[in-house]
Amino acid sequence: MNKFCKLIPVLLFATTITTAGANALAQMRRPSARAVQLLDFKGCRHSQGYNLYWSRTPQEIPMGRQLYKAVGSMSSRPGEKLQYICRLAEDNEPARFKRLSLSFGFSDVSRWRGEYSIRLFSNGNSLDAINISSGMSAPTPWVVNIPSSTKFLAVEVECVRSPSNYSCDKISVFDDTLE
Repeated sequence: MNKFCKLIPVLLFATTITTAGANALAQMRRPSARAVQLLDFKGCRHSQGYNLYWSRTPQEIPMGRQLYKAVGSMSSRPGEKLQYICRLAEDNEPARFKRLSLSFGFSDVSRWRGEYSIRLFSNGNSLDAINISSGMSAPTPWVVNIPSSTKFLAVEVECVRSPSNYSCDKISVFDDTLE
């Protein structure tokens, strides 16, 4: 019985150390608590228009003889702009996010082989822009630092070149993380 009583504190200590180590490991694996997906952020609205969309459609996309996991897709007609506008902070709140990580690409099976222009705006002012063309062998990453004064962040997507006057192929979104 005396040996058993001496063993209890050792077992309690080992359990405490194991639990603390498991919690620390779980914290290291977890993404930042502040990180959110742009399409899941509650303060966002997209423009409504004919054949314009940006949606959460997870799927594997073939690019350059490899498969990449897309989190969503977007599309517009030639000459029409899709705008996705997010309220990142209220007037009396400090900025919550410092960076937007995006990644785009076209599937190898795209029919029209077009080009999109994607522009970012902070409080209505131009922040950055990128063009995404078909024929890429891997997703194109795009990381943009968000100014601390940003209350509204807008993403504007426009199909600027398509062999079809009616439609542009959808562009796949591989990352849309606000941090």
